[in-house]
Amino acid sequence: MRPKSVSELEAWLAAQGGDQTYFCFDDCHLAYDAYCLTPRATKAGTVWETYYTEGRGQADLRTFADEDTACAYFLSWVEDQGLVRKATNDA
Repeated sequence: MRPKSVSELEAWLAAQGGDQTYFCFDDCHLAYDAYCLTPRATKAGTVWETYYTEGRGQADLRTFADEDTACAYFLSWVEDQGLVRKATNDA
């Protein structure tokens, strides 16, 4: 089953043996050389952002309206980078 929340995603990545030093889900402004998934408050509500950080810069920034979609994208992204094995497509 694919993770649908950040907490499920973190647990799934750990269970798959993903190197946790490459992932950041909290205080990502302090991260270096990491794939980040974090909420950001806006006037319209919370959005979810994914990006890669190296040094002080962000690359590949994507913004999502909901946590589920952001988690699905993040998982696919780190799988494509070879950081974890591919998840099954089970619902």
